[in-house]
Amino acid sequence: MMILAVMLSACASGTRSDGVATARAPSPQRVKIGVGAPTSGQIAELGAGIVNGARMAIDEANADGIKLDGADVVFELVVEDDRADPRTGPDAARRLIERGVVAVVGHLNSGISIPASALYDRARIPMVTPASSNPRLTQQGLSSVFRIVGHDGTQGEGIAEFIALGLKRTSFAVVEDGTTYGRVVCEPVVDSAKRRYALSPRLTTTYSALETSPKSVADRIVQSGADAVVYCGMGDDAVHLFAALRAQGSKAVFIGSDGLMSTEVVSAMRELGEVYASSSDPVWDRSDAAQDFEQRYRRRFGLDVSAYSATSYDATRVLIAAMRAGNSTNSAGLADKIHSIAFKGVTGSIEFSASGERLATPVTLLKLTDGKWAPAWRSGAALMR
Repeated sequence: MMILAVMLSACASGTRSDGVATARAPSPQRVKIGVGAPTSGQIAELGAGIVNGARMAIDEANADGIKLDGADVVFELVVEDDRADPRTGPDAARRLIERGVVAVVGHLNSGISIPASALYDRARIPMVTPASSNPRLTQQGLSSVFRIVGHDGTQGEGIAEFIALGLKRTSFAVVEDGTTYGRVVCEPVVDSAKRRYALSPRLTTTYSALETSPKSVADRIVQSGADAVVYCGMGDDAVHLFAALRAQGSKAVFIGSDGLMSTEVVSAMRELGEVYASSSDPVWDRSDAAQDFEQRYRRRFGLDVSAYSATSYDATRVLIAAMRAGNSTNSAGLADKIHSIAFKGVTGSIEFSASGERLATPVTLLKLTDGKWAPAWRSGAALMR
């Protein structure tokens, strides 16, 4: 028995060729970073982009080799599918907490991020969303919530500026989809157009394919004489409405919020004339860093970047940089480090206000050209400190 114990001890410690026992290096500490996003359902493509962006950042950090508080650290990606469903999405947040994540990148939908943020805050786990744009998210007084894109109000202001100064149109219609998202984007379009450019919409209305015929709404738009149509909502309904407008012979320019930015919408709208979408994703600034990221992403996944790939990549890197700044993986003190960070990402300089908003995020209007979105106008809209 004594011989067996000595042999086992030698196996655990390791033995040099000369028979002298050596201590085996301790295993690296595994640090879990969570991602909450829809990896199934109608917008799984956007969720996959969020997961891929985070995965790239984690893999690069692990390749660099990082020590925190004197110990080797390996970051681990933990993904939960929130299904883009506000009814069950918070369950994904609970699962991430139960799985021991120290920070979260997510979620995509504001309807999930808002209730999930309260759960993370109670667990003292910081959350950086790469996509959720409802202003309410950072108005809750939670110190652990951060947003790396602009909020919906800045999108609406950017659209109003584009209509007045970019397109130089004076007659426009505003259509929202009846959701909180649609309302929060559309209201600043109307307000900013009136306040800054003395323009009022010819028509404001609500359209959802589940409740209203697209033809009836298209009829009203045509009768109003609007030569630009703003649609604040998700892509599927926008496709039906725009097709109905074209069937009526309308030549109006169609301007959507970032809900238009999916592969399915691009395929359906590429033959329907002049189409634009707004985006508060800073990656559209076309900097060298952004273009380099796109190339590396394409090599890694064999895909073009999706709407939130770059912001997810930067959100993950911000979390890792904050851990390095604090020399700790303790989630409890991580939010303070994020608040004080000044980080250069692929989407530009990243700093946060006291409420967790990213500072100075402009809005880009993208034109659908040859089946791809390309920057057409960059607004001067910026987040307030």
